[in-house]
Amino acid sequence: MIRVFCTLLCVVCLLLAGCAPGNQEPGARQAPRATATSLVRAVTPTATVARQCGQRRVSGKIVFAAEGVGGSFDLFVMNADGSGLRNLTRNPGPDRDPAWSPDGRQIAFYSRRDEGIGVFVMNTDGSGVRLLAQNGLAPAWSPDSTRLVFSKELPGNDEIAVIHRDGSGELLLTNVPQNDLMPAWSPDGRYIVFESARDENPEIYRFTPDGSQLVRLTNDPQEDQFAAWSPDSQYILFEHHGELWVINADGSCPASLTSPATGGHFPAWIDA
Repeated sequence: MIRVFCTLLCVVCLLLAGCAPGNQEPGARQAPRATATSLVRAVTPTATVARQCGQRRVSGKIVFAAEGVGGSFDLFVMNADGSGLRNLTRNPGPDRDPAWSPDGRQIAFYSRRDEGIGVFVMNTDGSGVRLLAQNGLAPAWSPDSTRLVFSKELPGNDEIAVIHRDGSGELLLTNVPQNDLMPAWSPDGRYIVFESARDENPEIYRFTPDGSQLVRLTNDPQEDQFAAWSPDSQYILFEHHGELWVINADGSCPASLTSPATGGHFPAWIDA
């Protein structure tokens, strides 16, 4: 629900701002634990909400991680109105970081299983689970669904890597002593953004999908993390020291969207 709240908050703030373009698991982020049942109760409209807001006409499906029967995180899918909840994975180890392919055919996710630890893919009904990238996490699809970008755990640090959908052609895009994390592919396919501590503290960087044309987009003594693209690829949303900020895709026009009192974490941007 934190992601949903941040997303709605960002959309409202951007409409008001009108800015023009110019044992914690590896990579895990602290978040309240919630069961799938409690999450569905939280997003399913109650009678009171329905009376106040009217019945929303929503479509599509939502995939998310929540505590399963065995106490570990499993992946679940439901309709966008909260109905039709189904458990996609039942794994003793954690399943998290789900990413739906743009063509709607597969779900990529992080898992720890007998086959290995890393990025797995499966069909949207939970079948056909297979290991795609050993020691990978935080996967994100290319807009044409042919490749994935992810963080790859190496001895001593994490790097950014890409791989084809069939598991071939894995390629490291970064190679520095510091951690490179949380990549996100732009919707137009031109760039990948990620966070890196290569300049002493976490900042947002951008390069092309072959790892060239590296540009540092933020430069601040405070940490800048968790970058997310706008649907039109014109803006980049990110967390700046616990607040939400937005910049143009070239790093210009930085603007705060939330106050220190409001804060903001783990942003995501949808076309509402």
